[in-house]
Amino acid sequence: MPMEATDEELLARYRAGDTEALAMLIERHRRILFGFILGMTEGREDAEEIFQEVWLRVIRKLWLYRSRNFRGWLMR
Repeated sequence: MPMEATDEELLARYRAGDTEALAMLIERHRRILFGFILGMTEGREDAEEIFQEVWLRVIRKLWLYRSRNFRGWLMR
């Protein structure tokens, strides 16, 4: 049974041009991030918009990521 790629491995693959790796990261962190956002907003529509904005910021700011805890970096 193949091991599941770590967040760091997926990030490295995305940086190398593998857009499927980004899709896997988004799916992996969808539930916790969306739930967190939903708890801080007025409703689902707002949460969906913010969720998308968070991932756009991740893409733009990925060069700043130096941690070994992607989820912690994502949630700040």
